Amino acid sequence: MLLILLANLIFIASQNISFMLITLNELRIFRPAAQLILTAYRYFHIFTSEATNAFRARVLRTTTELPLTNFRVTGWVIEKILYRAIERSQRIYAALTLRGYDGNLYLFRKLEVSIFDFLFLAGWCSLILITVFL
Repeated sequence: MLLILLANLIFIASQNISFMLITLNELRIFRPAAQLILTAYRYFHIFTSEATNAFRARVLRTTTELPLTNFRVTGWVIEKILYRAIERSQRIYAALTLRGYDGNLYLFRKLEVSIFDFLFLAGWCSLILITVFL
């Protein structure tokens, strides 16, 4: 289960979000799945930037011990990361609603699906099935 979640995070973080949402819209994937991927993409980048800033500050403030050896201080750093990420996500959502975001995805670009896309999909599905059952 953890491997699936890790693969999902790597997939979401490495893709172009607009292309992914256009693809989900063209494949007629239901709207909550697209919203979930958009939210995961947004929060993944929020958490990584907050964690990078917090641990960089932690390393710069320590002089004698390794950055993660004191678990109490590390717990405070993680708490601060989560708190700042929640605050930042609330500011982002407020900015989105001020710009007219109502939960619907309005896409202006159409995706043209060719036979090669279906062959690629069939190839990957067969590779996954072969790996699982062998």
